[in-house]
Amino acid sequence: MTIYVLDSEKPSHWQSLNQIYPSVRAALRLASRDLAWIEVDHASLTCSAQDAVYVLNAEAPLDLLLKNCAPEVPVYLPIYGDMTIEHEKWRRWDKALRGKNIHFLAASPRSAEQIKSLVRDPSVTVLPYPVADCFFEAQRPSVAANSLVYAGRITPQKNVLELMHAFLTTKQWGDVGQLHIAGQFHDRGYHFHSRLVEQAVFERTFHRLVQDSGGSILYHGALSQDELAMLFAQCRHVVSLSTYHDEDYGLSVAQAMAMGCAPILSDWGGHGFFLDCPGATAVTLSLDEFAIPLPRSKSIMKALVTTSADETGAEVIRTWARTQTSITAVATRLRSIFATTSVMPYAGQSDNFHQFCASYDRGRAIPFHHKDAGFRERYLRIYSSYLGASSGEDR
Repeated sequence: MTIYVLDSEKPSHWQSLNQIYPSVRAALRLASRDLAWIEVDHASLTCSAQDAVYVLNAEAPLDLLLKNCAPEVPVYLPIYGDMTIEHEKWRRWDKALRGKNIHFLAASPRSAEQIKSLVRDPSVTVLPYPVADCFFEAQRPSVAANSLVYAGRITPQKNVLELMHAFLTTKQWGDVGQLHIAGQFHDRGYHFHSRLVEQAVFERTFHRLVQDSGGSILYHGALSQDELAMLFAQCRHVVSLSTYHDEDYGLSVAQAMAMGCAPILSDWGGHGFFLDCPGATAVTLSLDEFAIPLPRSKSIMKALVTTSADETGAEVIRTWARTQTSITAVATRLRSIFATTSVMPYAGQSDNFHQFCASYDRGRAIPFHHKDAGFRERYLRIYSSYLGASSGEDR
């Protein structure tokens, strides 16, 4: 069997994908010797029923590339996020995928459950995004500083300002405790949850909190992977309070855990995967009147207080991460998927997906900011799988 890998040298507009792609390539090479790499930008594809296709690049033109493939060919299709954020692409692909043997690859169990609500009877398996070897190989001090690190996009849906306020209010971290923040400001997607925040006001508030912190909050801007590894090595905990609707995984969390940082995470989406690790702490969520998930302030404070004295060994966390998210671990999972997975014909998008698209088309940038009788139910049908067991309605 030849596995045709649909790839591209063009960088993605999503920076996380530019970090994920090289690690997935490495995992694929470990998983199989029978690979044929197809440059999606200037190639056609013809394969027989004995072959398989792995769609590495998220922008591959599947409507063209799969046209000459036998219907029996297994097509392994990573989601890379949430179908809702790229719903136009998935709507376009629906016709091209019909009748093909499609097997979806989700980065976390909760993402896999969400796919089941957006696609009719899908064939789906969990395959975590692999973490680059540099994070597992980097040295870490035997005793890290009593500090937290957040790395990722700085947007309202990541609840970064809420984290900063809680950190400044919590005294248990002492005079030497610091919150490190690395990433870029990003206004894409935050309005999805109807959180219409003026970007300039958001950025001014962020910088004022940094300035007024007396050096306890440090902003590093955008960092390279090597620079991130050095920063993670200095910190005892990685924190993310994200309730971003596309939070299917959490690459920076995975990278920090590969460095031995204990996670403090909102109980939302892909974070649930990492909360199974020893030493992980969950921050519970409340649903507001529009069913929008927000971290509970008391839970944030409790998590920071509890973990300020946590002594879970960094090697315990690194060992867990190595068995779950290293390139070798993901290659082992891929080998099993290729050998044993039963692939089902794609039956089309679900009513939930079509209702979401109709809602989005009506509301444009704010699809769930409608006070009609059904919007809340539509939202919860899509995102209920992202909510942890400890989160839910605020009563």
